[in-house]
Amino acid sequence: MPSALTDAGSSSEWRRIRARVLAEEPECRYCGAPSDTVDHIVPRKYGGDDRRENLAGACTPCNLARGATAPSCLPSREW
Repeated sequence: MPSALTDAGSSSEWRRIRARVLAEEPECRYCGAPSDTVDHIVPRKYGGDDRRENLAGACTPCNLARGATAPSCLPSREW
């Protein structure tokens, strides 16, 4: 499943997905600050997709700090 968020920027589909996530999670899942970005829990780089269960409302500092790091829930040997 290709991501609605492309390397060239966001699509109208991604903007709809983003708005839904931010409405459902107005506080950052990681620190509780206001959410202003949407984080892919399993980064797209590692096969994460745009399914709702893979998305989290996040503040910019937390999202930037996570970057495209390998998620801790997956075996580190894969990364």
